[in-house]
Amino acid sequence: MVTCFLCQKSFTNNLGGQLTTHLSEQHEISLENYVVLTEYSGIPPKCACNLCDERPVFSRGKFLTYAMFHQKFKERERRWVEKFGTPTCSFCKCEVSFFRGEPKKYCSTSCSMKDGKGFSNPKVQEKIVNVVLEKYGVSNVFQAQQVKLKLSQKRLTRIYKKHTHESRQKISRSSKERWKDCVFKIKTSTRIREGIINNESEIQRRKIWLKDKMNDPVFRENTFKSSRNRLSKLHQRIRIQLCLEELGFISEQQVGRYFVDEMHHEKKVIVEIFGDYTHANPKKFDDQFVVKLAGQSYTAKEKRQADEYRLSRLREMGYSVVIIWESDDLIAKKKEIEDSIN
Repeated sequence: MVTCFLCQKSFTNNLGGQLTTHLSEQHEISLENYVVLTEYSGIPPKCACNLCDERPVFSRGKFLTYAMFHQKFKERERRWVEKFGTPTCSFCKCEVSFFRGEPKKYCSTSCSMKDGKGFSNPKVQEKIVNVVLEKYGVSNVFQAQQVKLKLSQKRLTRIYKKHTHESRQKISRSSKERWKDCVFKIKTSTRIREGIINNESEIQRRKIWLKDKMNDPVFRENTFKSSRNRLSKLHQRIRIQLCLEELGFISEQQVGRYFVDEMHHEKKVIVEIFGDYTHANPKKFDDQFVVKLAGQSYTAKEKRQADEYRLSRLREMGYSVVIIWESDDLIAKKKEIEDSIN
């Protein structure tokens, strides 16, 4: 349950934007400002770059870490220069470059050594020798037998294998950590999608490949089985409220290359359940509205075109299709479904 802090009105959830729409229409306040008011005591959070006073990106009901593009090193360099001026070397005061969005402390190794820092400094070298001598029993780490063995194994790995099991595990963990960032997921998936959309030959290649593979019953079964018995909460709620099971409908049925929400096999009637936000209800969103989900984003116009193409194909196969939007009057929809199967 989701409760409005301003008027104590409760909603089942905000998956379809019920709370967002309520705040806009009844209180004339956006969900972003509502979160600032209720969760941040009226004080907006600041971007983690510490170089601006902008709010972080607001996505799926919460603030992320950075403002838009402020996690990029080039953007942080530009803002650092605007705020503090050109960075200079701590020793000679010459201009220095940036590394990963932060200015370097020294312009060269020479300045680092002169300032008493770096591996070439005699005191640092003496400390390294003492540590190596205590750990390995030799003054030079490359003379240690275990280090020689490890280096030889690494050379063999580079020659005979692209990755070891340990390196693959490390890459996997690193990739999973990066994909936890919603902004990274949205931007990466958008770039991949745009790369495919702008490449006509790649689109045709994928269509031909998929059409050929869908003729294989094993591939078709494996493609659809992962989605079975995973009804969304909206689907489950509407299925119960409309008594679709009692009317003879079966969930998640395959029709050609598609998977439909509910189907009455005898009457050849299909019921499709659309979330207002996910499918961009035209009563609530214009064509240019961007729907942002985990790992993907698309405009309302693109989604409507894809849905219309899918529905037209189902109708060409001889099925009647009833669309139920999340915000529809279910009593009227139930009568429409009953009329279609009688």
